[in-house]
Amino acid sequence: MAERKAVQHSICWNCERSCSGCPWSRRFEPVPGWIATPTIIHMHGYGIMESFRVDACPLFKEDAKDGGLKWTNKPNAKVPRRKPNRQP
Repeated sequence: MAERKAVQHSICWNCERSCSGCPWSRRFEPVPGWIATPTIIHMHGYGIMESFRVDACPLFKEDAKDGGLKWTNKPNAKVPRRKPNRQP
């Protein structure tokens, strides 16, 4: 049986800007100055797509180590707590 190679993921998966502040994630435009290797992504039943595995990028900002949980677990003091089906 052929030996499988470990997949090296793009640093974009661990970047804070991957969902909001990067030309690659917004418009699929390469970032000037990045070090990236062209790759092909197999999209299970939808064909293939050309992409890049990014190894270094000038816009990289490491994501929070807690996966964003520190923001989701904060109580919101501005929203009053009410019991269901009761008037305030």
